Amino acid sequence: MIKDEFILIDEVKSGIDYENFCFQQLKNAGYQVSKTPEIGDQGVDLIVSANNKKCAIQCKYYSTPVGNKAVQEVIAGRGFYNCELGMVCSNNTYTKSARELASNQHIVLVEKNNIIQAVNRLLGPIRTPSSKKIAYRQNNVLREIENNNQKSIAEYYKNKKSANNRNNNH
Repeated sequence: MIKDEFILIDEVKSGIDYENFCFQQLKNAGYQVSKTPEIGDQGVDLIVSANNKKCAIQCKYYSTPVGNKAVQEVIAGRGFYNCELGMVCSNNTYTKSARELASNQHIVLVEKNNIIQAVNRLLGPIRTPSSKKIAYRQNNVLREIENNNQKSIAEYYKNKKSANNRNNNH
């Protein structure tokens, strides 16, 4: 089950946590992402869409290198969910056999939590009108903070100068 609260990679302790982490990373980056059913997922945990493309993603949180089975699962799931692209995302590395099969079947293997960079390369970055608005608002906020800081600094020195003058007059 996908949780609404934000999860940090350091807080990931299980496969479900890792799926939630990947889901949130993609959603926060602006991608349309959905979770497959927990039972009968056909080897796919997430479906991510952008720029008229769909990618089936299998998330694996392993303490050892990920093997062939994960690649085989996403190959099957990619077809089942009518996705053009397939990806296995893991916190670990992959076996030689998994890399060979993935290469042969055009499955992208993502290591060490680099899911956003990999999805950007596959589907293209998200460019939405709202992202421009957010950047514009952030720039305005930064300018206002900078102006207030300059005012505060000027006021500080003005007050300090007044205090020094009062102290010197006594």
